[in-house]
Amino acid sequence: MWSAVPYARLRSRTRFRWLPGLTVVAMVAAAVASAAPASPSAKRHTFTATYTGYGHGQVHGTRASGSATLHGRGKPLGRSTLSGSASGVFINSACVVWSGRGVLRSKAGSITLTAHGARACARADGNTVSFAGSAKVARGTSTFRGVHGTLSFHGTYSRNSGAVSISFKGQISY
Repeated sequence: MWSAVPYARLRSRTRFRWLPGLTVVAMVAAAVASAAPASPSAKRHTFTATYTGYGHGQVHGTRASGSATLHGRGKPLGRSTLSGSASGVFINSACVVWSGRGVLRSKAGSITLTAHGARACARADGNTVSFAGSAKVARGTSTFRGVHGTLSFHGTYSRNSGAVSISFKGQISY
């Protein structure tokens, strides 16, 4: 279950710890955004990818923001890097609703994703933040020119270490 720690105490204990989680969420949202097809003649492709790395962020009052760079691989990108940022607002003592943007870069090209209304919530242990949402593919370059689609994502962020992991899945067209 979610932490029942009073909001003010949680804010002081989590200062600067939400940002990496938000960054990862933003990146995931970006990956989701890049998964949508661009034209009726575009070919559909299954998109799956997993990224790990570290992030950082900060909390100011009821707002949180952060950024991260993660490395991983997936289909159809192959080995790639996810970099992004996100910001959001606390909706209770344990959860943030956020929006973000991320870019997936590989040798084949890049895909830009955007996410809105994603959620990140702290678990009862106070260290682990789980996040999930969907991302829309905003644009692509090179092989992914004209890409469009929507991806779902989920992941975790460790407040103690700053470690972030995120996975995406969905269909994209290009």
